[in-house]
Amino acid sequence: MAESSAGAAETRPAFRARHTPSFWYRLTNSEAVLALVCIAPATLLLLFILAYPVIQTLAFAFYSRDLLKAELGTQFVGLANFAWLLDYDRFWLALQNSVLLTVVTVFFELAIAMVVALMLAEPFRGVGIVRGLFILPWAIPTIVTAFVWRGLFSPRYGLINQVISEVGRLVSGPSYQFQFDWLSNSAFAMLGVIIVYIWRGFPFVFLVLLAGLQSLPQELSDAARIDGANGWKEFWYVTLPQLKPVILIAVILRTITVFNWFDLVWLLTGGGPQNATLVLPILVYNRAFVAFQVGRASVITAVMFVILAILTYFFLSQQRDEEHAR
Repeated sequence: MAESSAGAAETRPAFRARHTPSFWYRLTNSEAVLALVCIAPATLLLLFILAYPVIQTLAFAFYSRDLLKAELGTQFVGLANFAWLLDYDRFWLALQNSVLLTVVTVFFELAIAMVVALMLAEPFRGVGIVRGLFILPWAIPTIVTAFVWRGLFSPRYGLINQVISEVGRLVSGPSYQFQFDWLSNSAFAMLGVIIVYIWRGFPFVFLVLLAGLQSLPQELSDAARIDGANGWKEFWYVTLPQLKPVILIAVILRTITVFNWFDLVWLLTGGGPQNATLVLPILVYNRAFVAFQVGRASVITAVMFVILAILTYFFLSQQRDEEHAR
C-alpha cells in the first residue's frame, strides 16, 4: 500500500502556488516605464521650448495686441484678425509669392539633385572630393551666401553681367555693355531669389537621394538589365518607385524650410522691389517688428502653420496609402 501510494504521488502533477507580482513591482521593473522615465526630461524640455511658443502664437491670433498702444492691453477680438487678413491685399500677394517660390524651388532642387545623385552614385577615383564640392553650398553661412550672390547679380561689376557682356561683344562688337540690375527689377527679382534658393538648398536633397540610391538592392537593377531594360526604363520602373519614400521625405522637409525661409530672401531683396519678392515670413516680420501688431502677425503665422500641417498630412497620407497598396 505504501509503494502504491508513493507511485501515485509520483504520477500526480505537482501543483505549485504561483506568486503574481504586484503592480508596483511590475511598474518599477518595466523596460517601457524605464524608457519613458529616461526620455521624460528631454520631452518636457522640448514641449516647453517648442510647443509653448507655438500654442501662445496661435492663441494671440484671436487677440488684439498693439505694442505701440500698450495702454490698450491685450483684448480678445475673436475672428476679427482673420477677417482683416482676408481683406489684406499684401497677404494674398505674399501667399502667392511664397507658393511660387516653394513649388519652383523644390521642383528644380529635386530634379537637379536626382541627376547629380545618379551620376555620383557609382564609386570612382576622386568621388569623395566631387561629392564634397556639391555639398559646399550647404555649408556656407546664409549671410555669406546672400552677399556673394548680391555681388554676382551686381549690375556693373557682377560676374553674370560680365559674362553676358563678353558673349555680346563676340556677337555685336567690342562696344557692347550689359548692365542689368537683376535684384532691383520687379520682373526678374523673384527669378534671382529662386536661383539662390536652389543653389543653397540643392545639397541637402542631393545627400538624401544619394543615400537612398546607395541603399537600394542591386539585384533588381541587374534583373531589369537582363530583361532588356535600357537606362531610362530601369530608372523609371525600378529605381524611382523604390526611391518614392525618400523623395517624399525630402519634399516635405524642403517645402517646410523654403516656405518658412526668412533670412535669405530678406538679405537679398528685403521683399522688394515693389513687393515682388514679398513672402509670408517677411510679412510676419513687418507686422510684428515694424508695425508692432502682434495679433495680426500671429494670425499670419497661424495660417502658415495650418497650410504646412495640411501639406504634411497630405504627403504622409500618400506614403501610407502606397505602403498599404504594397
